[in-house]
Amino acid sequence: TLPPTTTTTTTTTTTTTLPPTTTTLPGSVGVFVAAMIPEGDLLGPLWEPSVQVRLGLTGEGTLRDIEVTGQWSGAFVGTVTGFTNPTGRVTLSAPPISQDVVTFTVLAVSHADYAYQPSLNVITQIAVNRADAD
Repeated sequence: TLPPTTTTTTTTTTTTTLPPTTTTLPGSVGVFVAAMIPEGDLLGPLWEPSVQVRLGLTGEGTLRDIEVTGQWSGAFVGTVTGFTNPTGRVTLSAPPISQDVVTFTVLAVSHADYAYQPSLNVITQIAVNRADAD
């Protein structure tokens, strides 16, 4: 016969404390349309309407590279998209037209770090007239 065997089990627990981290959740800063400026360029009998869209933020952040999508309607119908410069401005243009007026409407504003807050928009639609062109 064999002698009885003894089994020993040892458990070791290790605790590691990590430093706290700060996380800024996407959407904690809002972006909105602060102004729209009608513009245009005269091209002989035609003119090229454009709108400068200006954005604002509800908190701290950069206004660069925020995507603005809008739609032209009236004499020209089409959707355009552009990205803001460091001051939060983007100019969106229509092709040359002969009619005197066209309308521009902001459809969307998007950025990975900001939540679009359309309820804060100062303006979202504007008529652009040939008289706005220079």
